[in-house]
Amino acid sequence: MPGMIPNRDVAERLYRQLQSRAALAGLSRFGYLLNELRWLAGQPNVAELRARLALRSPVDPAVRPAEAVRAERDRL
Repeated sequence: MPGMIPNRDVAERLYRQLQSRAALAGLSRFGYLLNELRWLAGQPNVAELRARLALRSPVDPAVRPAEAVRAERDRL
């Protein structure tokens, strides 16, 4: 059974911005917001990102990033 997410107390400026984006996408405001919610739900939250980062092995670059950037700038 589908759920319902009420949308109240939306500032006028935000409402107009969402309406404009929906129109540019050729969608209704509801359709646009549903697509945005689907995208948002698919993104990891902060806790999930931290957990993923904790699983990664540390990186020890041969050249420090600042030195690599500096060398690239000097090359140009």
